Amino acid sequence: LMAFGKYTPLFSVVRYVPGVNMIHYPVKYLFLAGFSLSILAGMGFSALFERVGKRETQGLYPALIMLNAIALAILIVGALADEPLFNAFEHIYPQTLFHKVVGAQAAYLALFTGYSIFVVVLATASLLIIGAAKGSIGITAAKSIAILLLLADLTFAGKSKDALIESADYIRPNDVVRLLTSDPSPYRIFSLSYATFEGFMHIPNVPFARTFETLKSFMMPNLSLLFGLDTIDEYAEMLVTRYYALFQPVKEFYRPEKVVIAPPHFSRQMLNVLNVKYLISSYRLDDESFKTVQGGPVKIYENTEVLPRAFFVSSASVYTDDNDVLAAMQDPGFDPKRSVLLTRTEYHKIGEGAAGEKSSQGARGAEVKILKYSPNEVEIETIGKLPSHLTR
Repeated sequence: LMAFGKYTPLFSVVRYVPGVNMIHYPVKYLFLAGFSLSILAGMGFSALFERVGKRETQGLYPALIMLNAIALAILIVGALADEPLFNAFEHIYPQTLFHKVVGAQAAYLALFTGYSIFVVVLATASLLIIGAAKGSIGITAAKSIAILLLLADLTFAGKSKDALIESADYIRPNDVVRLLTSDPSPYRIFSLSYATFEGFMHIPNVPFARTFETLKSFMMPNLSLLFGLDTIDEYAEMLVTRYYALFQPVKEFYRPEKVVIAPPHFSRQMLNVLNVKYLISSYRLDDESFKTVQGGPVKIYENTEVLPRAFFVSSASVYTDDNDVLAAMQDPGFDPKRSVLLTRTEYHKIGEGAAGEKSSQGARGAEVKILKYSPNEVEIETIGKLPSHLTR
């Protein structure tokens, strides 16, 4: 129940319990459930065969017969009403582009196949228990057969269907990668895949190679690392909370549902100042500053107002703290090309004189050249005669 997260009323209360509140992703409760259910299954296994060995089987036969009859009836009804059930399943299945691409048939088939295996295993286990209760099979032999049945289920039914991807296929560039890497200038990308895929991405019975190609086309977080493409998104265990406070409202702004949290001017300028030149999306973006460079299911837009990775501005504006800086950035008059915004702490770090200098002629004529840009070192050459502030 806890793995359902916000869909479980209990979750809103229990998530404040010390220790429990450290589990940030509700799905991780499945680890606790799997561990606990394994122990309970072992206890049930011992208790059941202890009763069977003592011939304490009152009410056992009717219960097993009824359980098998209900399970079989559900399977038969499911097979006869296959089309309406699938239509209902497809209707409630996640309606994201990713799931539309791979289809709901594979997930529905996996559900139907899994339940069919359950009915077969239940019938086999019931016959085994009845045979042991009547003395047709010894208790030790019955236990051994039950363990073998469990191992067979784990080995064959529970075996992963995903084959390993060849390394050559893993790093092979596709059309999206070739288009992006053809631009030699320093830039970052912004993938709107978070709005396209929403939740889980793995689809049962669909080859992972096919799934991976879809994820690679949308440059899901971290996949850009394979091809040396810089992105403003990430997928990591250690979250940089200050960056999320700054950029999360922008991500919400670009959802197709138009959940506007950040002002439009702020969202656009954030992409500009963060050197976001290309946006990858499954849905149309209506913005005159975005130029379409690739259409189709995977759309690529070029931000025509993008700012360089590093550039000069003519002045610095000083504010009390981060909140004041954020408020100034959200002001309609914010222009990152004219001024860099600093907190008072940062202002003192770089020196009051340097931060306070302004040029009446701006930063015209100044040049910035990136000589080296690596994960651990950035080397920049600047040329300018007037006092200016380097921003990157």
